[in-house]
Amino acid sequence: KIIPLSDHDLIILAENKLKFERLGCDVVISDPSLVKMCMNKKKMYYFCKKNKIRTPFSIFSKKEKILSFPLLKKKIFGSGSGGIEEIKNNIKLKKIDFNKFFLQKKIKGTEYGIDILNDLTGDFVCATVKEKLLMRAGETDRSKIVKHASLQNLSEAIARTFRHIGNMDVDVIVDYDGNIYCIDFNY
Repeated sequence: KIIPLSDHDLIILAENKLKFERLGCDVVISDPSLVKMCMNKKKMYYFCKKNKIRTPFSIFSKKEKILSFPLLKKKIFGSGSGGIEEIKNNIKLKKIDFNKFFLQKKIKGTEYGIDILNDLTGDFVCATVKEKLLMRAGETDRSKIVKHASLQNLSEAIARTFRHIGNMDVDVIVDYDGNIYCIDFNY
């Protein structure tokens, strides 16, 4: 079995899964279209909206109306937290290249990381919920495993909706009113 360990390998492995199978190697990865969607935050946003998975309001063009600040400027493609910038007013909006970046409403609350494991047919196996305790450069530096019934239920719903193979890491924020927002999906 080949299990991807880096997001740099994901698309290559997904697109060549059949070639590996002919060589006797099973690649634990989903269809290339799902892998590509997870790396494209715009496609992921509209997929979540269509499937009633709550995600923060996002803006993908200068023509869209901004409801309130603060907003986070994020890269549309890829993974990792590079390039994230907090936008607090209209001054920096004019410089944003909406071909590379988008704006997402900043949600205040407790951040969690959820590892959602599906089997080789895309059926839910289990999920591990981790409360993020310390972040550095946008990455989790310290977390603790917690029991959280609402996030466990969300994990199962995400697993059924995506039908991914292997592990999917989902970042969520629970705001101060208890609303859950999925902010990132990493395959």
